[in-house]
Amino acid sequence: MSLYNVDTNGNIAECSRIDMPTEKDIEDFLHKHPEVVEKDIMIVGRQVQAGNMGIIDLLGMDKDGNVVVIEVKKGAASRDVVSQILH
Repeated sequence: MSLYNVDTNGNIAECSRIDMPTEKDIEDFLHKHPEVVEKDIMIVGRQVQAGNMGIIDLLGMDKDGNVVVIEVKKGAASRDVVSQILH
């Protein structure tokens, strides 16, 4: 499915595709551009050990001081991955 952009003059153009073949590439992109997840997120940690729950890909805080956890998964996620996210 393509994405389109509408500029201030009402012109519609198809957005360029960005090739992101690995989870690390996606994580790198989100680390540099957390605003694509939510406006005003500040990333405070990367690959953070979370006790026996595993490693958090990106850890951030929003403008209200709420903790934001970003887990990057490319492709279909298994039940184990969903369980990791919910814990």
